[in-house]
Amino acid sequence: MAEVKSVEEKVAEVRKSKQDELADLDLQIKREELEQLRLTREERQYSIRKLKQDLADREVKDLQKSSDRETRGLAFRRDKTSNELRWKSCTHKKGGNVSERDMKVLHYGGNSEQYAVIRHMFPNGDIWTHCQRCGKTWKPPVKANFYFDERGVVVPEKLGTFDQERFNKTLKEYHEALQFPTKNTMSSSHVFSFVRINEKGERIDAKEETRLAMKDVDLT
Repeated sequence: MAEVKSVEEKVAEVRKSKQDELADLDLQIKREELEQLRLTREERQYSIRKLKQDLADREVKDLQKSSDRETRGLAFRRDKTSNELRWKSCTHKKGGNVSERDMKVLHYGGNSEQYAVIRHMFPNGDIWTHCQRCGKTWKPPVKANFYFDERGVVVPEKLGTFDQERFNKTLKEYHEALQFPTKNTMSSSHVFSFVRINEKGERIDAKEETRLAMKDVDLT
């Protein structure tokens, strides 16, 4: 004959069953919390690794940019030195003999009284002179090109010191080039005044500003 459980025993069994379920649920929740903590930690570690990699990549790019700037700067200064030597050696004149073995005259000028130069007058009235042999261009100097740092490199006005001596020398050479005798005809544009309105509503000459906009341009 089966044992008949009392009400108290049945209640106790139900209570124990519920407690076991709650214990299992609590254990499951703790396991899920641990898993979440583990995943959070892995995500944080991944973020740190990615950040470190991004910083390393950025540093490499910055170093590369710096190296590229230095390389371009060296190339620019090398080309500038080469050009200045060629310009200094050139007579800027027509004439001379050319042969297959000796074609220097094409790059360093001849011995004629006439100069191998062309001139062009811009809309603001400026006249530029260009040597057809060595490629040198004489144009009104712009003060922005005469600020130098300790190394003698051209820098923005705020970073350098203005060299009045170099500016005056360049201005003198420009005026001398305007006097080079040549039979070549000067080309020109329609000449008109460049003006702008200042803060006071006054019309002022803007020729210097047009020169500044063309400070790195040559007649090539």
